[in-house]
Amino acid sequence: RHIVLEKLILDKMRVDNRISVKPLSKLFDKSKTSMFRIIGKLKEDGKIRRLDSEKSGTWEVIDR
Repeated sequence: RHIVLEKLILDKMRVDNRISVKPLSKLFDKSKTSMFRIIGKLKEDGKIRRLDSEKSGTWEVIDR
C-alpha cells in the first residue's frame, strides 16, 4: 500500500479541498488511473468524502 503517499494526499486535500485528480497526479508523479485508485481506497476506508458534485465539489478529510 501507499501509506506515505496517502498521507501526503490527505495533507494536500486539507490545504486545498478543491484539488482534483489531475493536479494530484502531476504533483505526486502518478498516473490519473493510479490516483483514482488511491482516492477510491481513501473513500472506502472512510478517510475522505466528496461534498457536492464530482466536478465542482470539495473534499472533506475525516480525522479519526
